[in-house]
Amino acid sequence: MVFRNYLLGYDGFVLGVLFNNKEMATSKNLNIIRFASVLMMLLIFSSCAQKATPTVDAPPAGSVPVTVLDYSELDGCTFILELADGQKLQPVNLSEEFKKKGLKLYVSYKVSDGMSVCMAGRMVTLTSVTLAKEGK
Repeated sequence: MVFRNYLLGYDGFVLGVLFNNKEMATSKNLNIIRFASVLMMLLIFSSCAQKATPTVDAPPAGSVPVTVLDYSELDGCTFILELADGQKLQPVNLSEEFKKKGLKLYVSYKVSDGMSVCMAGRMVTLTSVTLAKEGK
């Protein structure tokens, strides 16, 4: 009897809707479920919003300024980072949002062991990426 009363609660209503039981699936209860479903979908999609990448004037501690270069015309290459002194870095984990020719960034990185077909610079794993403010 306790189990039957539990089923007639909210969970029982859902089962009633699924199995087309008229006693448990009243129009008032259906409106509540519709409202709850819409609210749940809004919460799910609003929590998936992409966070904006901060832009800064000065490099964060331990970061270096770089410029993104498009080396896709070379075999095996994609986007390369150029340091202020002209050295080139091949990032193994550059996000799509930063793959834009001429983009100015501040990055922190660790040198990666390994080789690539591109061979345009040292292979690195980026540990942080920040957009540089326009004009810097």
